[in-house]
Amino acid sequence: MHLPLIRVPHWVFAAVLPFAFCVGCSCSVRPIMYLAEHAWVRPVQERDLSWFPVMAKGGEGGYCTTLLGEPRADAKIVVDDFDEEAINRSLNAWIRSWPGGRRLSSRDYRYFEVIDRAPGLTRVCLEVPTLKDSKTKAWYEIRAGEIHPVKILRYGPGIVVYVGPYILLGGFIALGICWMLIRPWPRTGKSRAQRSADADVAAFLRKQGDGHDSGGAGNAEPEGRRR
Repeated sequence: MHLPLIRVPHWVFAAVLPFAFCVGCSCSVRPIMYLAEHAWVRPVQERDLSWFPVMAKGGEGGYCTTLLGEPRADAKIVVDDFDEEAINRSLNAWIRSWPGGRRLSSRDYRYFEVIDRAPGLTRVCLEVPTLKDSKTKAWYEIRAGEIHPVKILRYGPGIVVYVGPYILLGGFIALGICWMLIRPWPRTGKSRAQRSADADVAAFLRKQGDGHDSGGAGNAEPEGRRR
């Protein structure tokens, strides 16, 4: 199967290749991070309980996160009456009040979600707000007012070591597709270096020809002497 080729000038071709590589890397970040996060979600172990994040409510009525093993003294863990909209508005306002929080998007991020409700059982998902290049997300159940951790996801900046090669692979795939579809115009003329070399050769030949002509004229006998 022969794919149709798009012919472009050489300078366009040289600019398109790195652009395609960057676009491929950028477009592959989200799906690769999505797959990596799903692969890194794991069941909660005993060692995770001390720093397992849960939803809490501060003394001033705003929502925040705290640790199940070491809860904050100024907050109370929430186990019922989950108002998702109010909780997410409060968490977004809470993180924007931190130093550097103003650079966040004005659109509210969904940190908390109620996955399922049943008589005597509520399943929730909570992501800890942060301004760092890290992520902590917890899934837990609430039964009869008690929290039962289920799953957890946690990673830091070091995740780039694992996902970086796959992001670069996405860039190389885009580069290969671009190479299959686009080609530069064929070079029909000579390059500047070739034209310069040809001019030097032509000048040299002219000089040699002028030398032979002058030498031949000096050796010729006068017409009267030949007679």
